[in-house]
Amino acid sequence: PLRAALGTVAGWNVFVLLTFVGAGGFCALWLRALGLPLGAALVGGLAFALAPYRVAQSTGHLLGPISIFLPLALYGVERRLTWLAAAALATIPLSGQVHLALGAIPFVLAYALARRRAVLGAVAALAGAGAGLLVWSASLRDAVDRPYAEVERYSATLGDFLSRDPGQFERFVYLGWALPVGAAVGLGLLCLSDTSLRDRALALVLGLGALVPALLALGANLPGYGVLWRNTPLHATRVPERMLPIACLCLAALAAAAVARVTGTQARRTAAAVTAAAGALVVADLWTPLYDPLVADEDNAIYDQ
Repeated sequence: PLRAALGTVAGWNVFVLLTFVGAGGFCALWLRALGLPLGAALVGGLAFALAPYRVAQSTGHLLGPISIFLPLALYGVERRLTWLAAAALATIPLSGQVHLALGAIPFVLAYALARRRAVLGAVAALAGAGAGLLVWSASLRDAVDRPYAEVERYSATLGDFLSRDPGQFERFVYLGWALPVGAAVGLGLLCLSDTSLRDRALALVLGLGALVPALLALGANLPGYGVLWRNTPLHATRVPERMLPIACLCLAALAAAAVARVTGTQARRTAAAVTAAAGALVVADLWTPLYDPLVADEDNAIYDQ
């Protein structure tokens, strides 16, 4: 529809911009359903929308746009909308992002268990797994196994997590400098706080959701990854970073919890100022030079592929 209305180039540009709105909006919607105040939820949504890895995978890869369904699935769990959680989770493998689905399915199931919605989580997980099997049987069954050398080529290093340089596209895993610190504060509040924010089960799921995909992104640089890769469905993958949108979402949520705690004890005007400052810090922390203007070429035959 966008292409028909606006042409190929403008339609694609609008599509990408709408996925930014969707990423931030769905994340904020989920955080509001968790009980966070509006300002903190918006900061969390901004952090997920601008997550450098998610943005990088939106410059020509569908992983970035499809990642917007992660918070939508969690919102479905939180609001007890089984159909929404199942549809959002199944969309990930149906879009071809099967590697992300390998992490998203157990993550959403674990989140549902933490929120005491086991049956809902099981239904959503089965829908996601069924969609993944359908894609595998239709298009991946006869795929040639990936050589481990490709995994080694695309594996990130610890230094890559601190670098804003997007030169190595598949190894670009920058998560920010300030955001992980804010997320660590939020994790501590969820575990230790005496306020209504305390929820150790949620803290465990979000903490592992931030840590495990980041560790797996190290690929061949992570001891034991080769054994895991050879003996699990990861054997059909070559880019270890594909689960990183889960970490981006969890970091955003944990940082939003920290903002909620700080602003919760402030007067309204002061809380608004602190929230605005947190949003500005997120933008400055996560900004990376990932987009460059290109000359539009509507007549290029590649658009018809």
